[in-house]
Amino acid sequence: MNRYSRILLIAAEVILGSPIFCLPVFSHLKNGFFRLVLNADINLSVGDSTFIIPIHASERSFIKIGSNVRVERNSLVDWSGELEMGSNVTISQGVFIYTHKHQFAAGKGVGEASATSMRIGSNVWIGARSIILPSVECIGDNVMIGAGSVVTKSVESGAVIVGNPAKNIKEITLS
Repeated sequence: MNRYSRILLIAAEVILGSPIFCLPVFSHLKNGFFRLVLNADINLSVGDSTFIIPIHASERSFIKIGSNVRVERNSLVDWSGELEMGSNVTISQGVFIYTHKHQFAAGKGVGEASATSMRIGSNVWIGARSIILPSVECIGDNVMIGAGSVVTKSVESGAVIVGNPAKNIKEITLS
């Protein structure tokens, strides 16, 4: 994504985040824009006051979104690094997903941001107010993340995880 595209996306985020686009009559326009700019397949739904932005844009900034993806209101999806989402993903309200990190050194403070890569599989439900940290490389397919969880490491397919830090409490078996 070139610099012009990034500027256009950030400007559109501000405009589309305005209260007028929270009205149902404009929701199709907002969702259509995100599908176009974010290379998303069909059925992308983006909630009110939701931001899908590269916080620290770099040459690595990349996002790919599968079909039937829903991002609820008050969420932040950072694609400063590389973010790929499969199909049938639901990101509940107030979820934060980060693909960048900062180094911290005593006496030096916070260093430059560095991009990370993350893959979120298909058939994933991320519960309300969960946080997915940049140390997560992969969330497998058929995963449920409980509300309020803080995910600090990759999650295997078929897991139900909850807590802070999130832990696997159950396996999902497909019939």
